[in-house]
Amino acid sequence: MNPTLSLLTISTILVSCGGKTDDEGICDDTEFFAEDRVLQVAITMDDGDWDSLRHQSRSIPGEFVGDCRSGPYKGDYTYFPATIDIDGESASDIGIRKKGFIGSQSTEKPGFRINLDEYVDDTKLYCTDNITLNNSVQDPALIRQCLTYKVFRDAGLPAPRCNFARVSMNGKDLGIYVNVEPVKKRFLRQHFSDDDGDLYEGTITDFAPDWYSTFDVKTDETDATLSTIREVADAIDAGTDDLETILRRHFDFERLLTFLSAETWTGHWDGYGGNQNNFFVYRDPETDKMTFIPWGVDGTMHPEEYWFPTKGYLANQILRDEALSKQWYDKIGDLRSSAWIAEDLQAEINRMESVLATEFDTSVIEEALNEVRQFVDERERTIKAVLPVTEVDDFGRPFCMVERGFIDAEFSTTWTSEAPNLETMLATEGTTIDMSFDGGTIDFDAAGAHAGPVEDGFGQVVMAGAFEGENGPAYALPVFYFEIEEVEPGSEIGLDWGGGSLLYMDETTGWEPINVGEFWNGAAHFDAASPVEAEAVTGFLTSGIYTWTEVDG
Repeated sequence: MNPTLSLLTISTILVSCGGKTDDEGICDDTEFFAEDRVLQVAITMDDGDWDSLRHQSRSIPGEFVGDCRSGPYKGDYTYFPATIDIDGESASDIGIRKKGFIGSQSTEKPGFRINLDEYVDDTKLYCTDNITLNNSVQDPALIRQCLTYKVFRDAGLPAPRCNFARVSMNGKDLGIYVNVEPVKKRFLRQHFSDDDGDLYEGTITDFAPDWYSTFDVKTDETDATLSTIREVADAIDAGTDDLETILRRHFDFERLLTFLSAETWTGHWDGYGGNQNNFFVYRDPETDKMTFIPWGVDGTMHPEEYWFPTKGYLANQILRDEALSKQWYDKIGDLRSSAWIAEDLQAEINRMESVLATEFDTSVIEEALNEVRQFVDERERTIKAVLPVTEVDDFGRPFCMVERGFIDAEFSTTWTSEAPNLETMLATEGTTIDMSFDGGTIDFDAAGAHAGPVEDGFGQVVMAGAFEGENGPAYALPVFYFEIEEVEPGSEIGLDWGGGSLLYMDETTGWEPINVGEFWNGAAHFDAASPVEAEAVTGFLTSGIYTWTEVDG
């Protein structure tokens, strides 16, 4: 043995691991996820690259238009070179990109996926070459992720470790992030006997025909044909075996029920059981069984009192089976004495608040923290209120989006508490509507607008365009909604997520408006606006027009 080579090799390992190993000489990342610290993370990169990174985005139309079930959702995020320093340990020529599907995107505080060896092989800090920094824009309390993952871990499930980090970019403080352990090879080695099994990420996907093609293969060893997933879907669809036999054949059955129960306790509505989203599944090659791994838990523990996970295909099927649903309910009860002990969780909330208090005045998030405390206190009562679950919606096919057209309009009217009136709208002046729909351009004979309150602090702008349709006189009615307190000159209203739609009416609709499209990737801008009777409301709107269509399997 060459002693010089041996010493050089050991030295390299120590540096790449942040200088720490465990008793067996294996790189130890415990310090990196220590719960009593806030990591200090300083990132520097070219200003132009930073501007490009933070403005990259994913959208519902971008992911769901066309044949959206042909493969996993990939998005358009790209890596950029950067330098990173974490509590004095630094690395240069690392790769950094934006992260997040749709709801967690931000241009001011983007989430980050950091690949330390993107450009230089074997680069590591604190024993890892991958870092996930979540921006927590969906969790003003900042603690939901770490608290939720703790519940899953305390339930005996594989779940990421996490702590907090203060992150700066090019010297500018971006605020507090959550440092979440990535579900990578190292994670698999810590929780399973073998890391060469099949690891899939689930994003709006499921174990059902027409759904499973969007499972995302996450390692080189993972079966890209999805045979592991397809076998489950085909077996349940065929119905030749009872459901429990199928589930026990393909899953670690006790862990499956425990996972669904932990999702239930934490209110993980955007997880597998609630939204067929934000999860990993791993097939351990030693047992040939699959296990769920939670992910994307920043939307948990909100006071949506009577939520229960019924949407995921496996959850949906279990609830339809009397014996299996009873086993699920029993597992929920089991967690009450292990993973969901309200007093312990309240103490953990207080502990995390104390850690955060070393970085900022936590009174600014006290209301958000109290929402989590309230959820913890009331969750047992709200679960008992919905058990047993007696109504379960039929499991359906997935939907993709169809692009129907585009609208570019200017509106001019005055604020009124009167209800919209077609004749009154068309008598106003200053509104123009340019619109394409289903491959053709609509020529309007007249156009007008209405602005006024709807209900509960919301207002609307409705435009009306009269034209000659296939069945005689017809009207297009673009409409968008907004919080009234947002109405002021210069304000802009995003039109995604039900913010606006295109209505249509003619003789065939009984002169009743019907919805023929939704606005996405668009916005409305107010030039003049005031929610005061007879005050001017003017501006413009531009947006794509889309509809959702069921996948024809």
